Amino acid sequence: MSDKKRSNQEEIDLMLENQSLQSDILSKGGSFWKEQDMDPTLENEFLKNVLSCCNNSKDQEVPMRSLFPANYKFPPADSMSKNELKRKLNDIEGILNKHNVQLGFCEELPHKVLYKHLIEDCIPNESIDVSPDNTFITTLSGCSGDCESCFQKKYCSTAKELEQEEF
Repeated sequence: MSDKKRSNQEEIDLMLENQSLQSDILSKGGSFWKEQDMDPTLENEFLKNVLSCCNNSKDQEVPMRSLFPANYKFPPADSMSKNELKRKLNDIEGILNKHNVQLGFCEELPHKVLYKHLIEDCIPNESIDVSPDNTFITTLSGCSGDCESCFQKKYCSTAKELEQEEF
């Protein structure tokens, strides 16, 4: 086979592999965005990394509650002083950070509202992708994109901007 035919066949094989990788990613519920004119070899490496993330994240999903010690207490927010509540939130954030989970809620969100959201909605009900080799970071923001039903709407600058644009 001539060098030109071999090169054309390798290019076709690479394009077919990229299409297969894209299908695998989508079938696993993954998503990606790439440049239209991406070099096929670079695209291949990119798609392999995305697929690896899809495969790893499904294998490493654990209940958020399991990140905390079994005897860890979550007292009601009303039973703590402001300082106790702040220390408790710092402790929770520290435990989550050890598992590559970051908090990204509105900065203006009162500690009491954040704490209630974490202990009533997130920690008992959500699962988190954790990576034993610390390659994945999960950010909890509480933002679903549905500003109307969001618990932090009145503290969120984005929601306020959207309301102003409507008028």
